Amino acid sequence: MDNYTQLANKILNESMDSSRLSSDTALRDEMIALDDELFSAVDAGDKAAHEKALNRYEALRTQAIDKFGIDGPIHLIDPDLHGAHSDDYKDENGVRPHNVTFRDAVEFYPSGAYGKIVDGKFIAPPVKSYIEDNESPSDGLQAILQKYPSEVEDLKNSGEFADELYDELFEFYLDSGEMPYGVAKARTGDPYEW
Repeated sequence: MDNYTQLANKILNESMDSSRLSSDTALRDEMIALDDELFSAVDAGDKAAHEKALNRYEALRTQAIDKFGIDGPIHLIDPDLHGAHSDDYKDENGVRPHNVTFRDAVEFYPSGAYGKIVDGKFIAPPVKSYIEDNESPSDGLQAILQKYPSEVEDLKNSGEFADELYDELFEFYLDSGEMPYGVAKARTGDPYEW
């Protein structure tokens, strides 16, 4: 068999495997359904509910890894990582990635922010809510506004943001979950206007 035939057979087999896997979306759908629970917990500032939902997400991801393997398709194993990796890869390389495996996406982040692959096994990062225990969302906002009194006054008078104030408010509203993801990425709205 010549090299061309071998390559064609490999592509055909991968395509068949991919189409068979792509119809098995039950775990992915359960993970996506947790988004509402996660965002509701963030909006309410409920750290315990947020950690509970994060733990459920991790349990579903573990089931998906057991089912598809760490070299399985990322979109079926961890849809949140799939979205983050696709955006970050595009920012770094100018194009979106194709046929990404879970291993590829995890290894894209050398910091281990999304876990690590050690000896062929996935080591998840610790489940931790970023909701602070003792700080209400309004406390953080007040701290930012107090840090930039003249910039806040300029904003009130002219409607123009100072860059430093805008950057801190953007991060605050993004981290708190109050700013929708689509707006933060400027897909469904302008974060400056929001």
